[in-house]
Amino acid sequence: MSFMDKVGEIGGKVYSTASKTASSIADKSKIVAERTKLKHKINEEKSIISKKYMEIGKKFYELNKNIMPETYVEEITAISNSMDKISELNNRISELGNETNCSSCKGKIQKDQEFCHLCGEKTGYEVNKTDNPEEVIEVSAEDIEVE
Repeated sequence: MSFMDKVGEIGGKVYSTASKTASSIADKSKIVAERTKLKHKINEEKSIISKKYMEIGKKFYELNKNIMPETYVEEITAISNSMDKISELNNRISELGNETNCSSCKGKIQKDQEFCHLCGEKTGYEVNKTDNPEEVIEVSAEDIEVE
């Protein structure tokens, strides 16, 4: 067997081995990709389940917050306390700005609005008539001094 024949034979074996390795890597890559897709789909389903659990929990809370079943007193109380804190913090945020809540519809309104723009209810804020720049001041001839 000549030198060139041996080189050709070795080259053929290298090509065959490389081809098998590449094919094996491709097969494994396909498996990894498929596993990744399946895991992603599993996580999507778990997310749906978590959202549904939250919806069930919220409905349960709404139905039972005044009843307070003994088993859930701690959780219901914690949720109620957190909701009260959120409301208090939102009120503090409103106080810092020029917003408040309408006493009728609870919508956000400007503090200096005479009527709620959402429901039309009178807010209790009175426009100060003396601060109105369009106010007409009547002056009589007796009030004017001539020099």
